[in-house]
This record gives sequence, structure tokens and C-alpha cells, in this order.
Amino acid sequence: MKKDGGKEQMVFMATGTSNEQAAIDAVEATIKEFNESNEFNVEIVPEWYETEQYKTKLATLMTQDQAPDVFFTYEASYIKNFVDAGKILPITEELDADPEWKNKFYDGIFTPLTFDGEIYGMPITQDSCMIYYNKATFEKYNLTPPETWDDFIKIVKTLKDAGELPMSMGSQDAWVMGNLMLQLIGGVGGHEVYDDLIAGKIDWTDPRFAEAGELVKVLNDLGTFQDGYLGISYDEGRDTFTNGTAAMTQQGTWETANISGIMGDNVGVFLMPGYNKEYTDTQISVLGKSYAIGNHCKNKEAAVAFLKALSSETSMKRYVETVGAIPTMPVDADESKLSQAALDIMELLGNVKYTMCAIDRVLGPNVGGEFNNVSVAIAGGADPKEKFDWLADYQKQEAEQ
Repeated sequence: MKKDGGKEQMVFMATGTSNEQAAIDAVEATIKEFNESNEFNVEIVPEWYETEQYKTKLATLMTQDQAPDVFFTYEASYIKNFVDAGKILPITEELDADPEWKNKFYDGIFTPLTFDGEIYGMPITQDSCMIYYNKATFEKYNLTPPETWDDFIKIVKTLKDAGELPMSMGSQDAWVMGNLMLQLIGGVGGHEVYDDLIAGKIDWTDPRFAEAGELVKVLNDLGTFQDGYLGISYDEGRDTFTNGTAAMTQQGTWETANISGIMGDNVGVFLMPGYNKEYTDTQISVLGKSYAIGNHCKNKEAAVAFLKALSSETSMKRYVETVGAIPTMPVDADESKLSQAALDIMELLGNVKYTMCAIDRVLGPNVGGEFNNVSVAIAGGADPKEKFDWLADYQKQEAEQ
């Protein structure tokens, strides 16, 4: 499609809501610069969607063989479905032709976007799960960030006994509880149990999964979360923390700019302690913003140039400084422009040795989606062993189809 003036329009489709305005602004600043200076006579036209709306829209376009020119994607099984269907163009050749560009990225960062030796996506940011806490509330009760699971439980009990809501959760979307369950699994069995599950060396009947499920029941019994949290939206769960009603919340680092913008330096962060202390170094980490090129893109050269612009030093620095994002390459950011929470997160991530990608990204929407649903069921009172035994049977049936 050509606009008045003769420029060819290219659609850039991505997730973005009002809660991510800083991220949208950062990307649109890069789009503006690219549109004004590119040599391909193209204009990037952004389209922003709420997450679930985006997933539905993209799936529909893919089914109709109308992939956008450039679009946001998750890693692992999510993008692999599109790769297997031939809906995405590889960018391996272009990266190899420009080693200065390729070598800027951290080692291994392309792995979850690589299939059969070909790279299909450009990773821009990473995300981890953190416990955000209200510094004023902690100070009021002489609390400090926990180093062990027992420390964490003592904090919950102290807050509950004082009439405070210890922790806010909004688990209407099952993945929220799935993230908490996965973090607890990592704390029980470390990266070994996660790696062995993904590799097929063990299944969900391994007792460490049920043990993690029992920890959810412990938190419920202590009254850690607000009443009815399984039916509360993600946004409401977050807002219950930012408005001061809850002392803590588990959130992804994609929320750092939003939370800091509301709470300023009154927000602190810490890593969820492992049930076994030695496993606190195992934490959830996923690619945040990754972008791919659709198979019907008429100007791949321009699309690759746009990906280069998104991953340029100027663009990445802007993203880090205005969003507090965790980049996929070293960035010489001005620390005076970063919130204290963002600085603390970057320091904490230096203590993370092993990462776990969200189950629904690694094992796909069927098994991964059922893991999230099982996590919600356990939080709702179901027996952990029975639910994980069921999940093991379900995964076997899926594998046989």
C-alpha cells in the first residue's frame, strides 16, 4: 500500500496498552526516525493491540496467510508454530553478513528464536519475575527483603497479623498463577527439575512438582493474597499494590516503569527466595520484546534495516532509560535517568545463574496452557499430586497425537 507522497507502507504490529505508554513512545520515536531517514522509500505504520487481542488478531492473520510485515512475537513454541507453517522469514543471512550487529547481543540470546540453524526473530528486551514491595510498609514493621523462604513466610505472617494485605495477585488470567507456580518449582528443585522436564527425562509425576503445589496451599492458608484473587484481573492485582493496599506483588519487569512512575522510590524489589536456599539463583526469565518479519513482506531489506534501527545503540539506550527495560545487549545507559527499582533489578539479576522460560512458551499453548490451569486449580484447593498426575497423562496423550 502506498501513501500520498509515494512511500510504500509497511505494517508493524505489536502489543501495547496505556500501561505501556513509555515503551510505545520509545518504539514510535525509533519509527519516526526511520521513516524520516530510510533509503528504501518506505513508511513503517504501527498498530498496537492489547495482549490477548493481539494473539487473536495475529493468529487470524496467519491462518489467512496475511502475516504483517514486521510483528511482535514470543519465543520458543509460540514462534516455532509460525516457523513450521512457513509464515516467517529467517534473518540468519543478514545477521551473519553484519557481524558487528550480531555480536552486539549477549551470548545465547538468539537460542529460543533459532530453529534448524536459522534465526527467525530479533530480541530487544528480556523480562524476569520479581517481588515488588512497598518500602514504607516494610519500614513500618521493621521488615527487610528476605534471604530465605522462612524469612519470606515470617514477613507474610507479620503483615497479616498487623492487618495488612501481604501480597496482591490478580490471577483471572491463568498464566499469572502459572508464573508463581513455576517460580516455586524452581525454588524446590532448581534448574535441574526444570531442565529435566523440558528434556523429557522426568514428567509431572515427579514429587517436586506436587511439593511446589503444596507451597501455594501454605500461602493460601496464611491469607497471603486478597480474597477472590483467582477471579481478579491482572491489572487490578497490580493496582492493588501500587495504590498501597498490598505490601508486595509478583510482577514481570515489564511493569517496572509503570510501577515506579506511580510509587517513585517507595518501591523496592527482591528475588523470590527458593524453598531450598541454594535455588534462589534459579528464576523465571523470558524474552520481552522480539520482532519477526512476515513471509509476505515485499521489502525484506527495508524490514531488516528497521530491525537494525530497533536494536541500534540510540534506540536501545532510549528504551532502557525511558522504560527501565532489561536489554539484550550491553547498553551504556545514563543511570541518572533510571528509577531506583530499575537499577536494583539489574543488580539483582547478576545473582541469577539459571533461568526458566514460562512453561506455556516452551511446551506450547496446550500443555503449557494446562499447566497454568492446573496451577489455578491447585490455588483453588485441588490436590497438587492429583492435578500434576493428571497433567502428566495429558502431556502423554498430546505427544501421541
